[in-house]
Parts: sequence; C-alpha cells; structure tokens
Amino acid sequence: MKASTDSFFYYINSTIDLSRQNENLGVLASSLSLRGNFYGIIQQFAAGEKDIKAGLDTRKRIGDPFYIVNDLIGLSNFYISQKQYKKGIETAQEGITIANNYGIKGEHLVLYKIIGMAYKAQGNYEQYSKTLEKMFLVADSGYQINSADKIEDIQIKYEVQKKRNTYCKTKIGFITA
Repeated sequence: MKASTDSFFYYINSTIDLSRQNENLGVLASSLSLRGNFYGIIQQFAAGEKDIKAGLDTRKRIGDPFYIVNDLIGLSNFYISQKQYKKGIETAQEGITIANNYGIKGEHLVLYKIIGMAYKAQGNYEQYSKTLEKMFLVADSGYQINSADKIEDIQIKYEVQKKRNTYCKTKIGFITA
C-alpha cells in the first residue's frame, strides 16, 4: 500500500503543480478534490478538508454551478464520513440553494439523501422524516416531469403520423382535394 500511496501522491502533486503553472483551473479543482478524498481514505482528515475546500474555491472562481454543486456533494459526503453532521448538512443545503438558483435538477435527490443520512446518524428522526418527505417530493416531481415529457413526445409522434397518413392517402387518391 505504501508504494501505491507514494505513486498516487507523486502523480497528483505533479498534476496540481502543472495545473497551477498553466492556470488550468478545471484540472486543478478536480485534482485537489481527488487528493482531498484520498487524504480522507488514509485518515488525514485536516489535509483532506483543506484540499477539498481549495478545490471547491477554485470551482467557484471558474463559476460553473453544476461542478460547484457536485463538489459540494463531495464535501458533504466527506463531512458525513467524519461524523461532522452539522457541516455535512450545511454544505448539502448550500448545494440545494445553488441547484435551485441555477435550475440544476438532477442533484437534489442526492443532496437530500446526504442530509437524511446525517439526521438519521444523529438520531434526529423528526428532521430525518421531513427530509425523506422532501426526497419523495423531488422524486415524484421528477417522475411527473418525465411522464409529461413522454406524453408530449407521444402526442407529437401521433400528430406527425396522422399528417403522414393524410399525405399518403391524398397521394394515392383516397382523399380528393
């Protein structure tokens, strides 16, 4: 394991250095997040939190809300794994706020799941049940949106097919113009 760890740090540190030199902020943010998560795996939590936050700050400088939300998911999970439930909840709630502000729909369920895990781990079953309700609402609204899209798609296909049939009937003489 030691050789693998040394190799990982050699390559990730080289990537971070090169990213800083070349001002490649996207690669820098991803590399810092990756190294931070690895620090968490090897139980170096302070270094892990520092790197993940630095990666998140870099993402915020870039300004892409989708990646910011994904990094907040990663940081929330990191906090939950360290039993820092309050920080995990706050970070996930920040992710929900950004997702709401920018219309990022796909991450709500993940963020609410993280919040729910934190409340459950704390034994706060009242907040856990409220979070589960929110999860069900998000899942249900996603289902309704998908259903509405499918119905609209079927209606469009029906109208197109109806026009094709009318055209074909006209061409072969079933309908006189």
